[in-house]
Amino acid sequence: MMISTGIFAVVIITAVGAMLSLNQAQVKAVNIQNTQDNIRFTLESMTKELRTGKNFNTASCGFEGCTEINFVRQDGVNVGYCLDSGVIKKFVSPITCTSPASSPVTSSAVLVSKLYFYVTGKNPGSADGQPRITITIESRSVNPTLQFDTTLIMETTVTARLRDL
Repeated sequence: MMISTGIFAVVIITAVGAMLSLNQAQVKAVNIQNTQDNIRFTLESMTKELRTGKNFNTASCGFEGCTEINFVRQDGVNVGYCLDSGVIKKFVSPITCTSPASSPVTSSAVLVSKLYFYVTGKNPGSADGQPRITITIESRSVNPTLQFDTTLIMETTVTARLRDL
């Protein structure tokens, strides 16, 4: 009876350990999926406006790229996107990126560590005049158990519909 109870206890402890491990893997997968979904939504909303925009200007440019972009939306409103304290923000002129009135685009559950804009072809004329904006975002979950495990890097390129004449 003692031997069978001991074997049963070992089997139960192993099964509980496996269940806890599976539960932790499920939580990690859900957090990664939520982070990906949030960044995909952010990229989609930015590209919709950039695709129909014009007069693209980049600000805060360094060696790695520009961290802010300003442009004129299809309806004539000056709009911009930037990275401020781990959050991608959208602002409408005359509001600036660091203003409290700028709107966060990413969720508070996502920490964005890098946001770069690369604009080519923005000079008007027959030589090019077709603006292309490449957006690169590096992000991770705010969840402390996943912060250093999973860094997501997403990139997309948008071509403006209108040629700069």
